[in-house]
Amino acid sequence: WYMTSVMSCNNHIPTIATMLWNSAERRQAYSRSSTSESIPKLTATVAVTTLLVVSVILFGSNSDRTATYNMSSRQHQGPAFTLLVRLKFTSSAHLSTFLNDIKPLCDYIAKNEPTTIAYEVLQSDRDPLLVTLIERYVEKEEAYLNIHKSSEAFLNFRPKLKAMQDAGYVEVEGQSYLDSGVGFGDRVGS
Repeated sequence: WYMTSVMSCNNHIPTIATMLWNSAERRQAYSRSSTSESIPKLTATVAVTTLLVVSVILFGSNSDRTATYNMSSRQHQGPAFTLLVRLKFTSSAHLSTFLNDIKPLCDYIAKNEPTTIAYEVLQSDRDPLLVTLIERYVEKEEAYLNIHKSSEAFLNFRPKLKAMQDAGYVEVEGQSYLDSGVGFGDRVGS
C-alpha cells in the first residue's frame, strides 16, 4: 500500500497531506472515546503515519535515479524511460488543434497512469510553431509499452496526430532515453 501510494504520482505533497489528514481524523475520533484502550491505538496510528511521512521525505525522491514500484504484485527496478518528441507545425491553427486533441490524453494520464512520471507539452519561446513533448515513465516495458500505449485515451489521440502528419501539418521527430543517474529531473517540494 505504501509504495503504491508514494509512487502513484511523483507529487508527494498530496500523499503526505492525505496521510496527515487521515491521522488527524483518527486522533479526533480516538480523543472522543473515553476508553483507555484507545491510547495505544492512537499511539500506533501516529507512529505509522510519522514513519510513512519520514519515508516519503527520505526515500521518495529516488535520489539514485532508479525507479522502484509495485505493479500487479511484481517489483520492477531500473532507470526511468523518457521520450522527447519534437513537433513542428505549419500553422498556429494546426498547433491549436493538436493542443485541443492532446489535452484529454494528458488529463487521462494524470488521473489513470500512476507509472507515468511526467507528460508535458512545452511550447518554444523562440518559435511559436515548435512544441516538445516530454514523456517520462518509471520504465519502458510495462509502464510505456503495455499501460500507456494501450490506453483508450492514447488509442483515441494517436490517429489524430497521425492524420496531421500524413496531411503535412506537422513534422514529428523523437528520441528515447534512459536515466543516466547523473543530475536530477525535478525538485519535489521546492
